[in-house]
Amino acid sequence: MKKPKEKLTNKEITKVLINLSARLDEVAHMVLTADRMFNEYVKFTGEGDKFTKYLEDKFAKNDNNTKKTEDK
Repeated sequence: MKKPKEKLTNKEITKVLINLSARLDEVAHMVLTADRMFNEYVKFTGEGDKFTKYLEDKFAKNDNNTKKTEDK
């Protein structure tokens, strides 16, 4: 017969959640750092207007799903 899996204790669940929260904070920090570095690079190269125009053109073409959802 199969043995049932042991359930985690509250202490173990708390430890897992704390570790998950720490990793999430780490990822958020990495995203913010990458965003700052990218912004500084755009300022450094002086091509901010050109890049903004490119993004506007790209997203304007691909944004076809603008229908509003019906309220239930």
